[in-house]
Order: sequence, then C-alpha cells, then structure tokens
Amino acid sequence: MSTRRRAAAAVAADSAPQPLDGYKIVLSGKFSHLGHTQGSLEKLVRTLGGSTSSSVTSATTHVVCTEFDYNSGYVGATSTPRQAGS
Repeated sequence: MSTRRRAAAAVAADSAPQPLDGYKIVLSGKFSHLGHTQGSLEKLVRTLGGSTSSSVTSATTHVVCTEFDYNSGYVGATSTPRQAGS
C-alpha cells in the first residue's frame, strides 16, 4: 500500500472532523504522476466528508484538474471548453 493510501486509511480510522463536509468536487485528468487514480482520489474525498461528481454543475464547489486539462480548456467534463481568462 502506498504512503498516500495509508494516510487516507489512517484518516478514515480517526474520528477526525470532516474537512470536506458539504463540498462537491469534480476531478479531471490522470493523476498517476501523483500516485493516485481517479478512484483513489474519489475515495479520499469521500473519506474526508466530501462528495464527487463527473461533471461541473451549479452544485460544484471545487474543480481539481491536471495542468494538461486546464491548459487544453477541458475541465470537469463540461460540454464546452472554458474560455480564456475564465
């Protein structure tokens, strides 16, 4: 088990506050260079009290994306690319 996954498991074992409670997070991109998959990040978000979605909606509070997705304008599986400066 990787260090990050052990850390996520340790957080789950504690009855620590849920720092992401009420947050809806969209993940966009491949995070393998950070030692994570989409699934492992989704699990981590849920462990910390947040929820995830596959697309950006009015309920989305945060978008986490790779530099590639950001620079290409494709963030959060939106139907249209973001406009420069937005």
